[in-house]
Amino acid sequence: MPYADSKVAGEGLVFGAHARGEVPCALVRPGDVYGPGQGFWTVGVLELLRKRRFILPARGRGIHSPIFIDNLIDGVVRAGEADEAEGEAFTLTDGRGVETREFFSHHHRWLGKPGPRSGPTLPLRMLAETTDRVARRLGIDNDVTGPAIDYQTRTGTYSIEKARSLLGYEPQIGLEEGMAQTEAWLRSEGHL
Repeated sequence: MPYADSKVAGEGLVFGAHARGEVPCALVRPGDVYGPGQGFWTVGVLELLRKRRFILPARGRGIHSPIFIDNLIDGVVRAGEADEAEGEAFTLTDGRGVETREFFSHHHRWLGKPGPRSGPTLPLRMLAETTDRVARRLGIDNDVTGPAIDYQTRTGTYSIEKARSLLGYEPQIGLEEGMAQTEAWLRSEGHL
């Protein structure tokens, strides 16, 4: 997957430069970032819902690893300031995985839509692959791909224990409060 490969390559370059003494660094690996000002997991999902192009695979039981933008900023600042962080990589999330149907139910509610819609993974993956091939041939941007389906069928989340122990990181804003702030921002910006 090109996105994941580019992230791994970028980390390798940064850690290599750090090992050669060229730059001090601490790497942050954020989960699924949402909140005011955020792209895909906030505004992008609404766009797909409006186009009726959003169906959750695995009957909505896949695990999403959200991190509210303010929690991410706190973690990044902590990683930048802590001497113990130098040369380390930290995964940052809100500390718990949630089923995709729980996470995306907020987006549906904001739009006054029932849902989330979900279905079995294999037919949805086959449909996504076909849609993606057609979109590529027509030169159309497409977010509905096989890897996107795979991403929404993850069965686990990430540990933030290293960030907790070395950085003192503790997410301050939980999902309900984060979604309330996100909804208020979306309304103020005219997205809802």
